[in-house]
Order: sequence, then C-alpha cells, then structure tokens
Amino acid sequence: MNNEEITFVVQGPFYIDKNGLTTNDLLKSIYILFPQSEIIYSTWRGIKEELGFVNYVLNQDPGEVNSEFLPIKNFKRLLVSTSNGIKKATRPIVVKMRSDSLCEVNKLDFSMSSLGASCHNKILIAMHSTPIMAFMLDDKIQIGKKELMMELWNEERISDLGKIKIIASNSTAMECIYVSQSLQLAPEQILFLGYVKNITRLKWINKSKLEVYKSYLIMLRKNFYFISAAKYGFGSLKWRYGNSLKLFLYLLLINKIPINASSFIFSLIHTLKYKKVFKINKVKN
Repeated sequence: MNNEEITFVVQGPFYIDKNGLTTNDLLKSIYILFPQSEIIYSTWRGIKEELGFVNYVLNQDPGEVNSEFLPIKNFKRLLVSTSNGIKKATRPIVVKMRSDSLCEVNKLDFSMSSLGASCHNKILIAMHSTPIMAFMLDDKIQIGKKELMMELWNEERISDLGKIKIIASNSTAMECIYVSQSLQLAPEQILFLGYVKNITRLKWINKSKLEVYKSYLIMLRKNFYFISAAKYGFGSLKWRYGNSLKLFLYLLLINKIPINASSFIFSLIHTLKYKKVFKINKVKN
C-alpha cells in the first residue's frame, strides 16, 4: 500500500490539549509522515481553514440526540462528520481518525502487509484499550477500503438508532449488550448494531448467553480485524495511550482464540463485570 492510496479523514471539533497541542499538530504530522496522502478534516462551520494541504469539510451541526443518556447525545455529530468526510475521500483506502488523535510514525505499509490478504476485505479497528462494553466498535482509529468504510458509517441507516430502547429488559441479550439504566446504548454500540442492519434480524432474544456471544464474535471476525493502535503508530492527544498486556490478551481473544473458547471467556468476564448493573436494570423494569 502506497501513501498516495490513502485518505486520512480526521473528524471532530478542533481539539486543544493541556500542553497546547492541537488538531493542527495532528494534521501536520500526517502531512509530514504521509506526504502523498490526501488529508480531509471534517468538522463544523466556523473553523478557520488555515492549512493549505488539508481539504476541509465544514458541516452544519446536526445537534444532539434526544436522549437522557449523556454519552449518546453527540452521536449524530460523530456520524455526520465521519460520514461526510469519508464521502469526500478520493483514494481507495480511508484512515478515519478522531481530532484528538496522534499520528506518530508511518507503519501503515507494515500493518497492512503483515496482516495478510485475509484482512484486505476487513476494516481494521486500531485500539488503545479494551472496550468497557461488548457489542461496540472503537471509533477512534479505523482503517479500510472506502466502500467498506462507507457501509460502516451509513448515515441514513443508523442515524435514528440511538433514540430507541432496543432490547426488552427480560431478554438474555440484555445481559450481553451492556446498556444504561434507561436501556440506551453507547455511541460505539449504535455504530455496530447499525452496521448489522437491524438487531431484530439477529434473533438473539431466544438464544443463550453463550450463543449470543458466539454470534457476535463470528460477525466481528468476518468483517473486522483488531490491532494495537500504538504498535502501528497512532496515539492520543487526549488520553496518552500505550501498549498494554491487557490489550494484547484482548486482541488474542477477539482475533485468534477458537470461537467456542473465546465466546465462553467473553461471557464469563462480562457477566462478572456487569452483574450489579443487570440486577439494577431488572429491579427497575
């Protein structure tokens, strides 16, 4: 993969960290490390277009999702800025990054070639830490063919999912898909469930917890591959992530360990971790 095959889509508000580093530092580092690549910054109207090597997409603010669950309120903003940025990409490979990210070294050639041909039709999810919930895709850094990224960030299909209380409180699936006490989802979960079109088609309601996790992992392995963001040159202005043993073990679990064993481990960990939350939800409902 050559630099000229890549479009970097940086999305989100203009970010300034406590040390004075900004989204412009991210954009400049991309330009230095990938001089032949296309760089798009998809943000909001009112941002100054000051870097000549950047193509700016200035979106109208779509507002918040009408939800009592705070993490979900900005989902429309995430969806609109990402989707519109990807649409403007003119190169076959899209690297989607948040505006509070870092681009530290150029290791994309290595990452794509070392993972082999089997990953060329998958989206790479570059992770800094293990997710706190199941059924979610980390949105910070994603790498894939433009057509795959357009399908994942399909604005028309998933824009309203965040408003819906998606699972009955007495379903087994609720114990696998971590939800808020109002039965709302986190933004990354909406992204995943929107991608698989419609949760009701997955027919999880009458499945055991283990069967739900098995179906989940099969879908993940068919469409995604998870990598360490720090290993491939990506950091975070906001969080200052690095590699960790916990992340290494999670990547084995999500990518490599046989499905049946991985499903059992996922089910066990998640049940133990969120047992109290489930009890609270069941009492309330």
